[in-house]
Amino acid sequence: MLAIRIVSGPQTGAVIPLNSGTATIGRSEDCSFQLVSPGVSKQHAKIEVLSGKIIISDLDSKNGTFVNGVQIRNKSLKEGDRIALHDVLMELIDTEKEKPLMVPPPNIHYPPQFGNVAYQHQPFQQPSEAQYHPPSQGSQLHMAANNEEVPQNINANEFMTMINNYVEDVVLPGVYRLPQYLEFKWVLGIFMAGFIILVTALSTIPLLRILKTSIERESQEHALTIAKHLADDNLNAIGQGLNTAVSVAGALKRPGVVDALVISNVDGSIIAPASKAGSYPDIAFVHDARKRGKEAVAQVDSDTVVALAPLEFFNAETGSRGITAYSVVVYDMGSLAVDDGKTLSLFIQTLFIGLLIGGILFFFLYKMIEYPLKSMNLQLNDALKSGGSHITIDYDFPVLQNLASNISSALTRTSDSGSSNAMTSFEPDRTHEMNNLVELIGFGSLTINGNDRTISAMNAVFQEKSHMNLQDSLYMSVNEIPDQALKLSLIDLLERVDAEPDQIITNELEFNGESYQLAAQAVQGSQGISYYVIVLLPNDGGYDE
Repeated sequence: MLAIRIVSGPQTGAVIPLNSGTATIGRSEDCSFQLVSPGVSKQHAKIEVLSGKIIISDLDSKNGTFVNGVQIRNKSLKEGDRIALHDVLMELIDTEKEKPLMVPPPNIHYPPQFGNVAYQHQPFQQPSEAQYHPPSQGSQLHMAANNEEVPQNINANEFMTMINNYVEDVVLPGVYRLPQYLEFKWVLGIFMAGFIILVTALSTIPLLRILKTSIERESQEHALTIAKHLADDNLNAIGQGLNTAVSVAGALKRPGVVDALVISNVDGSIIAPASKAGSYPDIAFVHDARKRGKEAVAQVDSDTVVALAPLEFFNAETGSRGITAYSVVVYDMGSLAVDDGKTLSLFIQTLFIGLLIGGILFFFLYKMIEYPLKSMNLQLNDALKSGGSHITIDYDFPVLQNLASNISSALTRTSDSGSSNAMTSFEPDRTHEMNNLVELIGFGSLTINGNDRTISAMNAVFQEKSHMNLQDSLYMSVNEIPDQALKLSLIDLLERVDAEPDQIITNELEFNGESYQLAAQAVQGSQGISYYVIVLLPNDGGYDE
């Protein structure tokens, strides 16, 4: 039976059984499964169990529903999937497989759990003595037979465990250290280049073997064709008994032909060329093939092919055709054979093509690896700046999805823990304070906001001396003040106040021929300077009435 186990959040450890039908999950008491978390919506999601399928759907929740780190609207679940509802992380489990882990030791009393009744974990109950039935003899024999098979399974499992431990503890640590000395993309490129070179070298061996076989077959067919032409050229001369007219010059002119002979079928002696007439060819294959009475071709060594073609005539005495002589061609495969230079050229061409295609594959492979990490980094950066709490990844890669889910959970907890601190650093509206302050000051004064340096308050005296209208000047930036002397003096004052916020900074300024002092003082807030107070002080000690 499938169930949902809560693995993080206020109700960690609770198991929710899934029965056939539809169940809702949320913060509301009306939900089938109530979650105690302020970040979960009242009606957050619903789970439908229909004919063996489990489907989870988001109910327009404010924080979304995530399965394996990916935000979903509707998603079919399978065993092992992880569901995240704000800071609550749940996992779909099979209770039948979990039972051996759920058996508690005897005489342990579990305290009641908090939360909704649906979350109350039912501990596994030990069977009472009255319900205990001893196993029968047949079941005991069956158990004994099963126990005999256990050592074999254990040995196989131990062997696989030993192999896995060797790879994890001996082989992979060295591989993991490579990116510590080289940039990851170069390590990946070295692995791919090594693979391409190895495959190219290994593929060259069967390729050369196939090529050599093809050349041997072509050489044998070519040598046999030359032998047949040699037999046809000398057929009339042999038939008329003119041995001196037999010639092999045409065959010797063909490329690759080392030697050409016409031999007698009677004793195997050479008829032509005349320089070798009466002697015998020193080739064992020629004498063996002559006894077969038909054309033959064979490769006598790694570079030499010998071909024989019969010269047949009609014998009036026997009334049948008979073989009088054979044409013999000795052919050298060196002109077609693959030498070291051709082998190296073939290897380089194949390697170049492999590196070209491998380079393209390396580019796409590296980008596929880089993209999810880059995407998660950008999302994390935005989340830290804007206060988001969800990192999503579209790749069907459980390791990355679990990483994204864990980062989302960490961001959620960080934002929850930081919300209380944010309340303490809240900056209240100080507009009334600034208006009251400039009215209490007997001299001309104004206040300037600390965050954007805009005029926030101004009394009537300052308006009269500076000829500035409050209605037009309110929320005006200091840089937009039309009076250039006043603007430059205020900018200088604010910069000096920022450098020494606990001091009164003054500047000299004239209005309508009268000399004044502009005095500035910073007023601190919870997050730095909240606003500046600027007071217009006359140098003669008071204003003219």
